[in-house]
Amino acid sequence: MKVFKIQLMSYFLTIPYLVLFLTNCTTDRDKEQKRCQNANNILQLCLIINQNDSRYCDTQSASAITTCQAAK
Repeated sequence: MKVFKIQLMSYFLTIPYLVLFLTNCTTDRDKEQKRCQNANNILQLCLIINQNDSRYCDTQSASAITTCQAAK
């Protein structure tokens, strides 16, 4: 009976940590996707502002590519 109680207690301690771990993984993924979206928005604004010369947007373009590759 004592062994059963210890096993039961270990399950109750393990399950919340597993849930926290899985939740943390999804929030990290969501953060990366949000960063990618923000980088793309900044790039779009740069291209709108500098319609005649897109050379000014090279840094934003590289940032968007790098950020979005990390999110995949």
